[in-house]
Amino acid sequence: MTNNKCGSFVVKVQLPDGEVESLVSLCFDFREKSSILSASQNLHRGKMKKLKFEELSLSIEISKAITDMGFEEATPIQSLSIPVLLQGKDVIGQAQTGTGKTAAFGIPLLEMIDGKDKRPQAIVLCPTRELAIQTAEELKSLAKYKKDITTLPVYGGQPIERQIHALRRGVQIIIGTPGRVMDHMNRGTLKLETVSKVVLDEADEMLDMGFRDDIEFILKTTPKDRQTIFFSATMPRQFMELTKRYQKDPQLIKIVHDKVTAPNIDQVYYESEKFFQDGSSDAHPRCL
Repeated sequence: MTNNKCGSFVVKVQLPDGEVESLVSLCFDFREKSSILSASQNLHRGKMKKLKFEELSLSIEISKAITDMGFEEATPIQSLSIPVLLQGKDVIGQAQTGTGKTAAFGIPLLEMIDGKDKRPQAIVLCPTRELAIQTAEELKSLAKYKKDITTLPVYGGQPIERQIHALRRGVQIIIGTPGRVMDHMNRGTLKLETVSKVVLDEADEMLDMGFRDDIEFILKTTPKDRQTIFFSATMPRQFMELTKRYQKDPQLIKIVHDKVTAPNIDQVYYESEKFFQDGSSDAHPRCL
C-alpha cells in the first residue's frame, strides 16, 4: 500500500436537515491521518449544489441577520465549511478572496459562543488593520440579534486605551492584527487561557508579511484543545508547517475556480475614441 490514495468520488455531505451532493476529490494521507476535501466551484455545470442558509439549521438570530444582509444562498466555501466547523473540527479552507470566507468561519463562531461568559472565547488574526475592521464589521452584522455577544477589532493606528477599556468590559471575539494582539498580551489586557477557537484569516498573507513568530507565540499561548481554523488563498510550505504543528486532523476544504477572478466582483470596461475635444489623437484618459 502506498502512503497516499487519491481518487474522484461523489461524496454526500450529511447536513442537519438533509444532504448536499458534491463532486469532490478525496485524498487520504495515511502518514498525517488527515482527510482532504476538494470541491469544484463550477456551479453552472452542476458539480455542486447551492445551499440555502435555511438548510444549514442555523439559529433564529443568525438566520434573521443573514436575511437582513440580503443573502439567501450560501457560497460553496460556506456550504462546505459551516457544517464541519459546527462539529468542532479543525479546518483548512482554501478559496479566493471574495468568496464569502468571513461568513464561512464567522457564522460557526457566533453559533458556538457562550453569551453568558464575557471572557475571550475566540480570536481571529488578520494581516492588516483594514481586513480586521472589515471582518469585525461583518461579524457585528451577523451577530445583530445575538445581543449577548460582543466583538472587538484591535489594531495599530487606533488609541490603545480605547481597546483596553472595551476589553475590560468583556469581549468574547477579538479580531486583530498579530502585532496589536501581542501588544495586549504583553500588557496583560488580553489573556487567552479561555480561548477555545483561533482563526487565521488570509494566513498566507500574514506569513508573507513576516508574522510567523507572532502567530506561533499566540497559538502556543492558547489552550491545546482549541479548535484551530486556517483560511488561505494559497498553501506555501510555511503554511503547511503551521497546520502540521498546530492543527489536529484538519479537513481541507478547497474551492477550485474555473476563472481567475473572484465571482462576487463585477468587471466592466468602457471604450472611448476621444477623451478631449481639442482634436488631439494621442490624449488618453487617466483611470484611478
